[in-house]
Amino acid sequence: MTRPTTQTTSGDVLRLFNTTPAADMEYESWTSNPRYRDRVVPHVLSHRTEVIYRLTPRDIDEVCRDTSRIRGGHALGDIRKSEGTRIPEVNDWNPPFAFSHVFHHVVESLGRVPTWIEFVLFINRDPIGRAMLGDEQARLIDELAPHRGGRDAVESAIQWRLGNAYYSFLRELHVLANLRATGVDACTHPLADALFRVDAWYGSTVLVLYIGNDEYRNGAAGRKKQAQRILGGALRPFAFESVNLPTSHEFGKVHLPSLSAIEAVAERMLSSTVSS
Repeated sequence: MTRPTTQTTSGDVLRLFNTTPAADMEYESWTSNPRYRDRVVPHVLSHRTEVIYRLTPRDIDEVCRDTSRIRGGHALGDIRKSEGTRIPEVNDWNPPFAFSHVFHHVVESLGRVPTWIEFVLFINRDPIGRAMLGDEQARLIDELAPHRGGRDAVESAIQWRLGNAYYSFLRELHVLANLRATGVDACTHPLADALFRVDAWYGSTVLVLYIGNDEYRNGAAGRKKQAQRILGGALRPFAFESVNLPTSHEFGKVHLPSLSAIEAVAERMLSSTVSS
């Protein structure tokens, strides 16, 4: 029996996924782009996924419960959706370091999953966190505040954007930890996520994770189509699986997919691919 993966490097990702003309084009474009070349590319290529593979479903559940236990722990605070989505420049904000780059780095640096408050402290006080995201956030606030309702309005919109991204990351970790607990050697790396649109994979099966409601369905389908466009036509064909999270409107709680849904995906992944 093959041992579960304990470490994934960018080299592992490139050997598996940079195997089509479209994938190579994505990689060459990213590494040569002046926006990413000097800071982002070296950081992501040196990243090693290790801590994530040691996380258990209980570890993720405990962080999710902290959203209601810790004062101010809920990543969306008391911000209403209409407030959080009213500034188009924040909705379209695309800093050089992708959010997934930052989340992965924090987990590997801390040796565990950060609470929302720990993540905020990281990007605002830690030198690396400021360099990755905090300084970009500060510049965006300064730029937009004069004509988008003031600092409070812009900060609320940014918290809404980052808070939702944080919860999406927790959902991905929840799925990954539970897949691995069922015997699926699911892997992840920020290079695969941000560049090739792969949330996780098992052997030659690509996993795309999304929220199952009308608002997000088109975006989810688009992400899956992007992964298929980039990776389609490989000599060793990839299979594509998706996890559709149930719709939920309970405020202050991370909306996680059911264990039965994850187990169903695990069964399909185990039957459709052989671990490499």
